[in-house]
Amino acid sequence: MEALISDLRYAVRTLLKSPGFSLIAILTLGLGIGANTAIFSVVNSVVLRPLPFPDQDQLLQLGEGGRGQQLAERGAFSFPDYRDLQAQTQTLSHVAAFLNSGAMLSTEGLDAERIFGAVVTPEFFAVLGVQPALGRSFTVAEDQSGAAVVVISHGLWQRRFAGRKDIIGQTVRMGAATVSIIGVMPAGFSYPIGTEQRDFWEPLNDRPGKDQRDNRSYEVIGRLKQGTSLQSARADLDTISRRLEQQYPQSNTTVVIAAARLQDDLTRDARPALFILLGAVGFVLLIACANVANLQLARAAGRQKEIAVRNALGASRVRIVRQLLVESVLLAITGGALALLVTTWSLKFFLGSASKIPRIDQVTIDLNVLIFTLAVSLLTGIGFGLLPALQLSTPELTSWLKDGSRGSTGRRSSRVRNWLVISEVALSLMLLVGAGLLLKSFVRLLRNDPGFDASQVIALDIPLSRQRYDTDDKQARFFTTLVDQARNLPGVQAAAVVNDLPLGSLIDTLSFNVAGRPPYPPGATPQAFYTVVSPDYFETMRIPLKSGRLFSAHDTRDTAPVMLVSESLVRKYFSSENPLGLRFILDPKLPPLEIIGVVGDARRLALDTPADAEFYVPFAQAPIRRMNLLVRTTAANPATIVPAIRQTLVGLDREQMIWQTQTLDQLVSASVADRQFSLLMLGSFAALALILAALGIYGVMTYSVRQRTHEIGIRMALGAGAREVLRLVIAQGMTLTLIGATIGLAGALALTRLMSGLLFDVKPNDVWTYAAVAIGLQLVALIACFVPARRATKVDPLVALRDE
Repeated sequence: MEALISDLRYAVRTLLKSPGFSLIAILTLGLGIGANTAIFSVVNSVVLRPLPFPDQDQLLQLGEGGRGQQLAERGAFSFPDYRDLQAQTQTLSHVAAFLNSGAMLSTEGLDAERIFGAVVTPEFFAVLGVQPALGRSFTVAEDQSGAAVVVISHGLWQRRFAGRKDIIGQTVRMGAATVSIIGVMPAGFSYPIGTEQRDFWEPLNDRPGKDQRDNRSYEVIGRLKQGTSLQSARADLDTISRRLEQQYPQSNTTVVIAAARLQDDLTRDARPALFILLGAVGFVLLIACANVANLQLARAAGRQKEIAVRNALGASRVRIVRQLLVESVLLAITGGALALLVTTWSLKFFLGSASKIPRIDQVTIDLNVLIFTLAVSLLTGIGFGLLPALQLSTPELTSWLKDGSRGSTGRRSSRVRNWLVISEVALSLMLLVGAGLLLKSFVRLLRNDPGFDASQVIALDIPLSRQRYDTDDKQARFFTTLVDQARNLPGVQAAAVVNDLPLGSLIDTLSFNVAGRPPYPPGATPQAFYTVVSPDYFETMRIPLKSGRLFSAHDTRDTAPVMLVSESLVRKYFSSENPLGLRFILDPKLPPLEIIGVVGDARRLALDTPADAEFYVPFAQAPIRRMNLLVRTTAANPATIVPAIRQTLVGLDREQMIWQTQTLDQLVSASVADRQFSLLMLGSFAALALILAALGIYGVMTYSVRQRTHEIGIRMALGAGAREVLRLVIAQGMTLTLIGATIGLAGALALTRLMSGLLFDVKPNDVWTYAAVAIGLQLVALIACFVPARRATKVDPLVALRDE
């Protein structure tokens, strides 16, 4: 230990004597280690950190999907199927259903606040294994009777009620309803896990379509019984699925109940991109290590006499290697400390574009991240320090020094430096190819036609109060009046309402049969997205009419039910006939709807997902309590119309709120947010790798020019001109670059296949991307070579020869 402390003191003095070298090395390592720490902190919080629930491995995500369908566990449940599962399962101790929800909370003396939560069945808290820290959860009787009770989060209790101990039994206003607080959850509890913090949980009570077995809109979670495996649970669920299929063939044929561990399902979408990014920053760190190793080798020229003297005085090779490694590790640990600052800054910069990644708001620098940073720093210090240490401590030091001119570390050292540069070029090219593929993919995705014109359109989510608007007539009257008044506001070109926004998170799907034709066999009933719109929707969205006519003010509840269908629906189910005049049966108890027109496709799920079958019904014939008001304006920023719309709402109903406001351009951006995050991260790492590689090339060429000063002087004395010297130096650097690029291209061809799931309309072996990256890298390398080459042409032959 005493010897180690002595080495450490000597290392500090040595590094302080070379502040320029030390600063550059620490900055390089800080960037490399910081990038790794930043990505690991995301992976740690999103993927590795356990869910904050007891025995989290027993928690399951349950779903209904088609038999053989991938990710069937993500399919929504029907409530009757949920009840049957709850009654029949032999492997689950608890099962719960829930829906995401939201409300405007009003408390005395404070502004109204929009809060997010869920409506849940009473078993919800038992499934998650967490009970209220204060008060209680609601009972089955309260759920069935529609009791106005609520359980709130610890965070809401603190910020809205100052942590009052007498909160239990207090009443608050949520929307138009008055509810009683019966419980407060422990700090940190929040489920469902999403982009918003959950602040309340209410009884599910009665919901529209709750008794319909083919209305699948509920999320379901379950907890395994102690000692039960996931395989046993899946077998049990399959048995229940087949039983329901026999009992209810119309709704459950080919429908299977699937399960996955909740932790795995939550992180499934984020894992591939995050692990690819973790591998990418590993490349950046290797490049940084190669750079610092080159700096160490260059610095070795000035330390040969020191090492030779220590060797002559009896210092063993192991002793010298240990001393040099202590210096390297000290540099790396100092770089690791800087890396924590880099991580803090970079996380703030990057995480704003990763809003869709689960638990991204929980990313912190915790003990695991600190241990990771320390481990990477130690390994990095050994990694970049070992080779220079072995080079300097060789027993044949005297003969090695004779290999080159004064100030040289010899031919063997030069070969090592060259191979380090080749590796830097190869690694940086692989990162650049990956970033180039993502960039090309992203550009093509943004050019993808969504089927509507998103520019200058704003959407306002307006949920009407259940108490004040408890009939279809009241709902229809309110939204019809609102659309009429919004249309007449200054700067408004068109206005309409729609139940589900395109590229939004809410989607309704219904199955149908065709009147006058035999019903489709069980399990083969066609399905399509179900969208409720007002007549001016297609004008507002600029979705073209392909045939027939659009809705009009004459399509009311007193006229025959009508509908419009998308081109995708026609291609999918009626490609060989004219669909106009066909009548769809959505509910055997209701009259069929006649197709009066065909409209263009609009992407419903995401910008990278093709449009699917969709049909539209007029709002006047199918009123809904919650609609989105769409307004197309002449203003460059459509948000400027919001105050006028708020004023209009106040005139119609002083208590009516706007739940959310967003432009359609924001919806489009949100649809590609995950890809944008991957592009931003990988692009940043590739740019950093390119800069480090260019600096590495520059450093090697600068050192090579210094090393070959005598040779260059002789060449110029014998008549070589500046052009020949320039060509000589650049050729050396470009040869290294070409070798590195060749290796990098081969590596990129092998590794980019791993990122095929992140690409859109671009192949992993896209020739143009590879060519563009390779040419661009060569140009950067040429610039890095040119500066030292230009300096070589300024060598005075007489001075060089005299110096030698």
